[in-house]
Amino acid sequence: MMIILVLFIGISGQPEYKSLATARLLSTVCPGAGQFYVHNYWKGALTLGIEGVLIGTTVFSFSKIANAPDAEEAVEGEMSKEDYKILAWTCGVSALGYYIFQIWRLNDDVVVYNYKKRFLEPTSLRLNFNSTSCGLLLVHNF
Repeated sequence: MMIILVLFIGISGQPEYKSLATARLLSTVCPGAGQFYVHNYWKGALTLGIEGVLIGTTVFSFSKIANAPDAEEAVEGEMSKEDYKILAWTCGVSALGYYIFQIWRLNDDVVVYNYKKRFLEPTSLRLNFNSTSCGLLLVHNF
């Protein structure tokens, strides 16, 4: 039983740092997963949503090209084949650009997470009471 506890707590007692390589690998497989890995949940959800909308619009637009009328035959307000092509390529290139950007940007998220783990979490604010005074005590545990 003691061995299992040591494995969960960690031998050195140091905080768990996140790896940039793991975060980038996760985001390569699924957009936003690297942000979830470094506990940046709102940015991960936003990334997943933006990628989903862009990819969905790209697929939808490419599927509409075959049945869309030519530019000369299109009724006013109706999208032509050329309009769907422009929309599909614009969303597709935007999705690819945002995908690459969010993987590249993970470096900052990992650095911030590891900084917080190293310097901010070990710091605690304690309320100190004794017989003559009371006050706040800032404690940094190394």
